[in-house]
Amino acid sequence: PANIRPSGLLVQATELHFAFSKQAGAQWADRFDVHLASMKNDARSVYYKSIQYWLGNMQQARLSPVLYGLIITGFVMLLMLILFIWTLRFQVKRRTAELWEAKEKAEESDRLKTLFLQNLSHEVRTPMNSIMGFLELMQEGGIDEAHQITYSKQILQSSHRLFDTLNNMVEIALMETGQKRLRIEPIQVDELMSRLQRHYQPLFDKAKLNLAIPLDPSEATTPVESDPDIVYAVLHILLSNALKFTQSGGAEIRWHTDADGLHIHVKDTGQGIPESRQQVIFDRFVQGDSSLSRPYEGAGLGLALVKSYMTMLKGQLNMHSIEQSGTSFDLFFPSLKKFT
Repeated sequence: PANIRPSGLLVQATELHFAFSKQAGAQWADRFDVHLASMKNDARSVYYKSIQYWLGNMQQARLSPVLYGLIITGFVMLLMLILFIWTLRFQVKRRTAELWEAKEKAEESDRLKTLFLQNLSHEVRTPMNSIMGFLELMQEGGIDEAHQITYSKQILQSSHRLFDTLNNMVEIALMETGQKRLRIEPIQVDELMSRLQRHYQPLFDKAKLNLAIPLDPSEATTPVESDPDIVYAVLHILLSNALKFTQSGGAEIRWHTDADGLHIHVKDTGQGIPESRQQVIFDRFVQGDSSLSRPYEGAGLGLALVKSYMTMLKGQLNMHSIEQSGTSFDLFFPSLKKFT
């Protein structure tokens, strides 16, 4: 018909096809279909371009979910990258702090070991020189009995000093290698305190210091099972320090037992420990005064041994010290029968 015009829209062509089917019959519809088919294959026709435009839109519509997925995936990966970088920076910062702390500890350890070797050289050579010197004098002859007794006492004193230094070193080595063994048995506290008094009373008397060790406390005693040698060694070190660092007054020991174990309080009126050194005084090779010109002997192992001994016996150790006023220690030795 004359009112039919070519159209570039597929939907219009479809509507026209429907109209021809009803008004003009199948003949016109078939001819129109042939015409549309030829237009669909003709790249110059508007119909062809409309189909291509429609197919392009469909392709873009199909790609949109993929594009959205890529955007979301990229965003997630970006967040993961940021989290990874933050975690890496945190780990690097923490590791750097750990390495710096380890470096400082290593430097401090080297410094203390160097100082210890200096002190050890002094603590070994001084008594050895004393022993050899007095022995040479005694070998020369012509020495009266009074001088021989004096020299013998000096040799014995230097020998004890040297023995204590070497013994402390051996004890430290045994504990570091795990070879120190406990000997758990009932402790005769009265006998242990009596041994301490017999050993230290003459030394305190010679230094014109007081020593108070009650052998029969007023409270009833309860049997305690622990290592008597280590308990004695702890008290031996504390009394030795009290004797060494006390110029006037003296030292005392108070003790009692209960169902939990043995409680001991050791107090002296010595020079005390400076507050700045109290946090490290139980470390090995550390002393209140580390200079070689100090007026007393020692390699800086005593309190370190006390701490190690108390750890071995699962005990408790508390210290209170005021400079120029004295130091006190509260010790608790639990009965170890429940641990064995």
